[in-house]
Amino acid sequence: MLVALFAALVLLCYSAGNIHCVVAVHGNDSDMLALLEFKDAIGDDPAGVLSSWNKTTPFCRWNGVKCGRREHRVTALELAGQNLTGRLAAASLGNLSYLHLLDLSGNRFSGQIPRLNSLRKLQVLNLSNNILDGIIPDTLTNCSSLTQLDLSINLFQGQIPLGIGLLSELSDLVLSRNYLSGHIPSELGKLSKLSSLDLSVNIISGEIPRALYNLSSLRMLFLEMNFLGKSLPSNIGYALPNLQWLLLGVNMFQGNIPGSLGNISQLHLIYLSENNFSGQIPSSLGKLSNLSVNLQYLLLDGNNLSGHIPSNMGNLQQLTQLDLSYNNLKGKMPPSLGNLQRLVSFNLSNNNLQGDIPSKFGDLQQLVWLNLGNNYLHGEVPSSVANLQQLVLLDLSHNNLSGKVPRSLGNLPKLRQLDLSHNNFGGKIPSSLANLRQLSRLDLSYNSLKGFYA
Repeated sequence: MLVALFAALVLLCYSAGNIHCVVAVHGNDSDMLALLEFKDAIGDDPAGVLSSWNKTTPFCRWNGVKCGRREHRVTALELAGQNLTGRLAAASLGNLSYLHLLDLSGNRFSGQIPRLNSLRKLQVLNLSNNILDGIIPDTLTNCSSLTQLDLSINLFQGQIPLGIGLLSELSDLVLSRNYLSGHIPSELGKLSKLSSLDLSVNIISGEIPRALYNLSSLRMLFLEMNFLGKSLPSNIGYALPNLQWLLLGVNMFQGNIPGSLGNISQLHLIYLSENNFSGQIPSSLGKLSNLSVNLQYLLLDGNNLSGHIPSNMGNLQQLTQLDLSYNNLKGKMPPSLGNLQRLVSFNLSNNNLQGDIPSKFGDLQQLVWLNLGNNYLHGEVPSSVANLQQLVLLDLSHNNLSGKVPRSLGNLPKLRQLDLSHNNFGGKIPSSLANLRQLSRLDLSYNSLKGFYA
């Protein structure tokens, strides 16, 4: 509206004959006009964050606006989390040519991303957590200074633009939680400065392009919850030596888990759950214990892994979550796993494990969740389980455990769920279980229990 008003004024001046009239819109004036046009496109401002946006206040003092000291041009527009509703006007944002940072995340902007191809100084673009739709425009590739691009948690469709591979300064690319389809473009392998790539929770298919393994600077690779498949290269641990977070869960990957993962010295998390990985768990993962930054999360559940649990996994003493459930693992549980004294969640359920429950598991005194259900375990429940004072869930169901239900289970003050069903427990139920004041679920069915004992 304001731009149209100025255009009309210019025409009036030209038609005024001998009347000399000069209308000049200086750079800082054009920034003010662009911001006011942006405001005009806002349908709802529940927090009144734009109430200061008026001509009586210098625009460099408006909420969310930052200007450079020399040129007094807008260099940053930060309006994250304000619940603003409306559309992004191309003529407004696209004219803020000195903009370095644009953060409109956590609002309710709808429609498509406008043309921002004139923002060649833009370094950070965050439009995440809105309801933007359509395709990701190729014109973003003209924002050649971009280091961070976050379009996550929107409704974008279509394929990832090939031109994103031209953004040579990009270090963080986050496109997660959209409806993007197609393949991962190999052009992303040209982003030599990329440290974080998040394409998770989309409908992307195909395999990880080989070019992506050229990104030796990559620290975070989030590709979980897509339709990606085929096997991982055996040398992934050498190709991506700086990786800290590897999330490939809920896809269709197959083949062996590469043993070279044990060479990635900074790994914090390995999430390979709910794929079709087969073969044995690489014993090389135990090497991660010797490094300065140790593995904290190892999630391999929901695959087709077989063989024994490597005993050197007990060396991963920084581990807080270990989930090997829903595989085909066999043999005895290594007592060395009792060395994982920082474990909070421990799940070996739904395998083919045999033997006794190691008494050393009683050393896992930080444990909140222990699930060993649906195996072939036998013997008695070790009395050392009473040491697990933080335990909230204990599931030993569907095994061949025998003997009495330990009286000491009644000394676990935080226990909320206790499932000992489908075993061979005999004798009487200990009355000490009545001390479990937090208990909301108790299942002792399908045993040979009768009565209570003190």
